[in-house]
Amino acid sequence: MHIAQLQNAVNLLFCDSDLKGAYFQNPSREMLKKAFRSLAMAEHPDRNGGRSHEHFVAISRAYAALSEIPPGELKRIFYQKRLVASFGRSATAAPTPYSPNAFVAETSGQGRNWQQQQQQRMPRHPGRAGIRRIPKYLPLCEESYYEGELPQKTLPLGMYLYYSRHISFQMLAHALAWQRDLRPCLGELAKAWKWLDDADIGWILKSTTIPGRFAERAWRMGYITVKQRNFLLIHQRSMQPQVGQYFIANGVLTASQLNKALRDLERHNRLYS
Repeated sequence: MHIAQLQNAVNLLFCDSDLKGAYFQNPSREMLKKAFRSLAMAEHPDRNGGRSHEHFVAISRAYAALSEIPPGELKRIFYQKRLVASFGRSATAAPTPYSPNAFVAETSGQGRNWQQQQQQRMPRHPGRAGIRRIPKYLPLCEESYYEGELPQKTLPLGMYLYYSRHISFQMLAHALAWQRDLRPCLGELAKAWKWLDDADIGWILKSTTIPGRFAERAWRMGYITVKQRNFLLIHQRSMQPQVGQYFIANGVLTASQLNKALRDLERHNRLYS
């Protein structure tokens, strides 16, 4: 299977850069199965009157494609193509515009230019009122909790809460998807400051052979400076909602419990920074 199809399959099953990065760095059948079950249960046509049949088919095909390849071989491919470096680290980088139809079109041999067309579309950022709306999380029949020791590396808050068994994998995925959807688009920020225009953004999004996410790619192509790249990433992160708000609003953690988790996380990250 072509590397672009594998990449699109991962993009579809792992909705957030943290989860996606963890899979790119160390693909495992358990992580893949958890991601598929979480999405499949939410998108199954029987649960929403058949409205998401096409999305459910795309999820199933993506899971089948990744399941056919041994995890060790996937890891070799990801490292060889530098996907770990491009997608495995930054939780502050802009999400790649992606539609589930891209995977359906590619695996069925239709619409060769579909992905390129999708990459020219910028994700929209809702207004301030959207940030205050936190969706109610409805637990699934099977909630998957982590079993094992804390990873010996620095972690963002959401991943720390999962690895320390405060939240399930499914709740983490929902919380990170909510945060991602309310994260302002880097291209829109750069355009607002007149660093880029629509034509620049289109060229950056189409240049998929250049490694890195949007800000990194814009810098490598000479559209912005290092300082502008760093400022964009910092500003984007400062404008996104805090993932802890999601868990407090859903009654998973109290404010005091979240503060304690933040202190524990700070101590953990100090050990491995």
